[in-house]
Amino acid sequence: MTATSEIKTLNEFIWKKYIDIESECGSIEAEHAAQAYELYYTQHGYDEECYCYGILLFERYFQEGEKDDSLLIRAKEVLEAYQDITHEADWDVVVDRLEDINGILKERDIDVKALSRQLQQHRAQPLDIPGMVFIPPGEFPYGPDNEPVFLNGFYIDVVPVTNRDYQKFISETGYRKPKFQNDRYLNHPDHPVVGIGYQDAARFASWADKDLPSDMQWERAARYLDGRIYPWGHEIDFTKANFFYQGKADMTSPVGAFKAGVSHEGCYDMVGNVWEWTQSEDPEIEGNFFMRGGSWNDPPDPAFVSSLARISDDPKAKFNNLGFRLVKNL
Repeated sequence: MTATSEIKTLNEFIWKKYIDIESECGSIEAEHAAQAYELYYTQHGYDEECYCYGILLFERYFQEGEKDDSLLIRAKEVLEAYQDITHEADWDVVVDRLEDINGILKERDIDVKALSRQLQQHRAQPLDIPGMVFIPPGEFPYGPDNEPVFLNGFYIDVVPVTNRDYQKFISETGYRKPKFQNDRYLNHPDHPVVGIGYQDAARFASWADKDLPSDMQWERAARYLDGRIYPWGHEIDFTKANFFYQGKADMTSPVGAFKAGVSHEGCYDMVGNVWEWTQSEDPEIEGNFFMRGGSWNDPPDPAFVSSLARISDDPKAKFNNLGFRLVKNL
């Protein structure tokens, strides 16, 4: 298992501040860090560096104005898990803190087992990330054959990246403008940005500290758990997405404008408006990447406009109906 960049950064901070005692270690928001650790270890299980999370919990206990016994209980669980994994029972960094924890709990006459059971019922609540929704872990029916596939939990953007979002990226980085920057039909601030190649989308994702979704992640967010063909259900509905029907659509629409087309998980425009890049390569066409969902100028055919719709193209492709949204992996 490889830790995410966020967890690696937190581990580095904990080491410098509480173990190596370096003066210049920056700062973190402790509550957010604890939530990030909790989600990560809930999804992936403990590893040889989980002691960092245990130390964070231990130190938070002494920084809180009103002492929260649950912090000590959780710190004890994590530090003991570290000892079980590594068979390292003599490292004073962990041993000394466990001795302090056990002493405090005994002195305060805390029912460790009872409090531990209570904590398990409230553990790993999703973070509140503006503009994103949490997709919980589990199996879902993938592809036209509804193959059962397990995915870890992740966050995904509620709507595709807009021209406004992309302009902020350009302003802060000096990155090149999208192909249709000056097209008055496509450059409205609240419409999805289009004319974006795969590398452009990947650069934006790196700047935003997110990722392009995998093909499976995109489909999970669009189809839910019941194998629905459209984000809203199993039947096409011309009022729930922006696609070409009897001349109805001739350009992109504001993201989230088709409220009734929201997916079960709370995502808009998963079908229609713009095709969306994924980070998954097409195994049948070397160098091509999959795009999902259909767009404003595609016909009402499930092969082009549905939660199953998938095509692939060269990463340099920059069409007027091609955009992207992002995920944040745990």
